[in-house]
Amino acid sequence: MSRPSRALVLAVVGAIILAAAGAAAAQDTMAVDPIRCWWMSSTGAVTVGQTFTVRLTCAVVDTPDVQVVPDETRLGPGAVQFAPFEVLAGEHPADLRSGGRRFFQYVYTLRVINPDVIGTDRELPALAIHYRVQSRTSANEAIEGRDLMYIMPPLAIRVLSQVPASAVDIRDAGDGRFAQVASLRFRATLVDVAAYAAAALGLLLVGLSVAALVRGTRTAAPKGPPRVSDRAVLSRMLEELDRTPDDAASAARALAAVRVVAAVALGRHVRQHEAREGDETPAGAFRIGRGWLRRGAVYASASTTALDVAQGRQTLPANVRVERRRDLEALETSLATLTRAAYAAEPGEADLGTAVQAARDAARRARAALLSPRALLQRFARRGSLRSR
Repeated sequence: MSRPSRALVLAVVGAIILAAAGAAAAQDTMAVDPIRCWWMSSTGAVTVGQTFTVRLTCAVVDTPDVQVVPDETRLGPGAVQFAPFEVLAGEHPADLRSGGRRFFQYVYTLRVINPDVIGTDRELPALAIHYRVQSRTSANEAIEGRDLMYIMPPLAIRVLSQVPASAVDIRDAGDGRFAQVASLRFRATLVDVAAYAAAALGLLLVGLSVAALVRGTRTAAPKGPPRVSDRAVLSRMLEELDRTPDDAASAARALAAVRVVAAVALGRHVRQHEAREGDETPAGAFRIGRGWLRRGAVYASASTTALDVAQGRQTLPANVRVERRRDLEALETSLATLTRAAYAAEPGEADLGTAVQAARDAARRARAALLSPRALLQRFARRGSLRSR
């Protein structure tokens, strides 16, 4: 081979080698990405309320000639949003460098608390990472490129239920232990007892206030021996009339008893005074015990006459029942008959027995009438008026 031919062959081979080297260099330059990122999750499925971690790792070009500068201010735990997941905390480990690359990483602690996402696949929203490319010229001048954006692909997380799939009425786990339930019940019982006690105390205070108000409107009445009730007086008179023979010799005793019955029937107070042990019963008076709750006894008597009964009957209101008028008429007749038997001419036995029997019947009806609500109210009002005098 001649020298010109050899030179031509060498020139062709050199051109081919240079072309191949240039193509390889261009291919290597195009294969290098300025930034590349990827996700990594600590688990692929979580339950409602369960915390898990997600790591964002990125590799950027970092050489003396070219540097990729990402905007990391938008990647902090307080800046990112991953709805429906909630960011609880985060950390940023130190950067690493290897082979013309800088690696940085962010770790996020997440959880989901929305019960509506149970049983579905939820994705972390696409994350946009902003960055700029800085390069240096041969004159060592820095040239900063325009704002670019790298979009992270979404990461799917499976949200599981906290209860079996067969449960249809429970969506989250409770914290109600038996001891806690018993404690709450005990506290509720204490609150109920305190409420009832407060209500009872309030009613007691109201009652005491009303009683004090009523007492304040009355003047102090003179204290005396405890009186027996009109009902007890009538019962004692009925006993006396039942034991009294229907004859003229016992007319004075029957007359005294009928006087007391007539006083009660007219609504008047029967005279009562303390009965001491060893004293003789005064004439025209009857000894009446106060009962087993209150010891002692009183002497009861009255001076009611037939004229008093007649005057009281005439002054009765028009709305008084007919039975009461008839009882007063019977008592008036009995008093007149017994008075004649005791102090005047002797009446017949039939008239005396009829007078005593009429007085018995009137006393029984008067005793029964004392238990009516109207009679109770009247006696209460009468006692109040007497105390205020």
